[in-house]
Amino acid sequence: MEEFGGKVLNALSLSGKLLQQGWYRGSVVDGGWYCTYYREDATVGLGVELRFSGCAVGYDDGGDVTVYDAIFYTGTVNRGSYVYDTVPEEHIVPLGEVPKRYYSEIVYQLTRATASSTETDAHWKETRNDK
Repeated sequence: MEEFGGKVLNALSLSGKLLQQGWYRGSVVDGGWYCTYYREDATVGLGVELRFSGCAVGYDDGGDVTVYDAIFYTGTVNRGSYVYDTVPEEHIVPLGEVPKRYYSEIVYQLTRATASSTETDAHWKETRNDK
């Protein structure tokens, strides 16, 4: 879902909009840092993870973040403080296999969450810090 990749927006805005729509912050790791939001839907059997440049807990209003991408996956991911679990490659679901209605709902939510973006980082793929 690269249509959101590179969008730059205020961290507090992104957080507020996603949390209001039923998303959760990903695991908090070293330095109180988190760089994902996620939601898992047991009725569909899928989860989706939005990856971004990250920010520190309590400093959501500390500036801008860059949205990287979103992936759909099967199963669950262990999350929590200092939990470094990630979505295994074999659990990533290709976009063509995601139910159309679920995909549409997620795209709508991400569009709403990133609507305030007025800037795009054209080099986000080269500069992303989660490689």
